[in-house]
Amino acid sequence: MLRALRSFLSLQRLAEEINELARCQKSIEHEIANGFRDIKARLDLDRQLVPIWPSDKWVATDLDGLRIWINLHDNYIARTILEGHYENEVLAIIAKQLKTGGVYVDIGANVGAHALRVARHVGSEGRVFCFEPRVDTFHMLSRSIEENSLADRCVIFNKGLSDKESLGRMRHFDLNPGASFVLEDTSPEDESIVLTTLDEIDFGETVDVLKIDVEGFETKVLRGGRSFFRKYRPIATSEVFPAALRNAGSSSAEEYVDLWNSYDYEVRWFEPNEAGAVVQASLLRDESRFPDLFNVICYPR
Repeated sequence: MLRALRSFLSLQRLAEEINELARCQKSIEHEIANGFRDIKARLDLDRQLVPIWPSDKWVATDLDGLRIWINLHDNYIARTILEGHYENEVLAIIAKQLKTGGVYVDIGANVGAHALRVARHVGSEGRVFCFEPRVDTFHMLSRSIEENSLADRCVIFNKGLSDKESLGRMRHFDLNPGASFVLEDTSPEDESIVLTTLDEIDFGETVDVLKIDVEGFETKVLRGGRSFFRKYRPIATSEVFPAALRNAGSSSAEEYVDLWNSYDYEVRWFEPNEAGAVVQASLLRDESRFPDLFNVICYPR
């Protein structure tokens, strides 16, 4: 009887395995039919949820021949630097506009993936101004600048930029520190930071290119730079993140582009290595028609 039962259970397990194989086959057929989009989505999700290192771990690595300190717990900037493709298209646009001896302002410099390469590009006669409010990131950015012998051309501020001088609180994203943002409603865990304005900083004679990536504070940065933009008229690259503009800056993508227009700037869609069509601010009112996050290039008229 036991032999008969074991035979029955063996047949049952065999039937279950056959059914599982059939399900796997259907799943694979589904993935093929959908261009493996579902698998990619799952891998992308895993990539966001599983850090390279389980806690803060700063290490030095190579970035186009430069030495850069990165946090392995950062699942976006650190990972894409290690993979060799952190915003290379944005950097190409920036470098195209800068000559040897040029002046670059990096608002939201983070670990310096742009700033270090631009500092090498502009040479010892150039200047790179970096703003990074997070204390730990600021210190590692300073270290990268020193270890690449670029301190002679870099001016770094452990401050954020806004529409007025004040103290602020920064909320951190655990796996993506670069997405940290400033909020008025804060909790005790938020980091205290110093905020200033573009108009309060002496940048010298000229500013050629400016980059803004401040997770929703872009409109406030612009409002604090009316005199700056009137004086210097730099070309600017900017991230536009409508949800962050609403949450952190009490603004919108439409309002942000309108403000650039009021400064007599033309805003264009970012295309790989070039500027695309003009952005019509009114079209941004319907945010569902556009990506959750996109980049623009702003040219003085």
